[in-house]
Amino acid sequence: MPTPEKSSLLLSRKGLGLATVLVGIVGAYLWQMPAEVDQAPPAAVPSSPSAVLPAPRTANPTPTAPLQATTVAQAYADARQATNARYKGQRMQIQGLIHGIEPGQEPILLVTLGTQDEHPGLRAVVDADINPSARHLRSGQSVAMDCLNQGLVMDEPLLSDCRLIP
Repeated sequence: MPTPEKSSLLLSRKGLGLATVLVGIVGAYLWQMPAEVDQAPPAAVPSSPSAVLPAPRTANPTPTAPLQATTVAQAYADARQATNARYKGQRMQIQGLIHGIEPGQEPILLVTLGTQDEHPGLRAVVDADINPSARHLRSGQSVAMDCLNQGLVMDEPLLSDCRLIP
């Protein structure tokens, strides 16, 4: 029969294991959820030239040129909360050079765009099953995507549900 100390240790290990599994499940669930669109009016973006961006796309968009990834990443670097308030929950067409590609859980790819020395860039989540040509993307390649801006996730701008634009 286990001693009270061993029983307590076994229970704490089981509890820690259970907590770890639950955190993983909740994290995976939240990762798959689309961001809710904020109902409050967006905050004004500062008037510095690097933070001035075109208006976000609407439900019935008119054809516009895609946003440059470096411009959006710089706006997040200059005014994180104001840029987040303006674009979170919006679909956007974005183009830029691929800085890096990381494999996520198959078939997900994490593509980094718009990176410069002073800021980390944007992370785009691409499903290679929906975008088979995404498997052929390479660092340094120019790419255009239509993505849902999830806003700041762990203090990093995240684009999800990204579709490659031919």
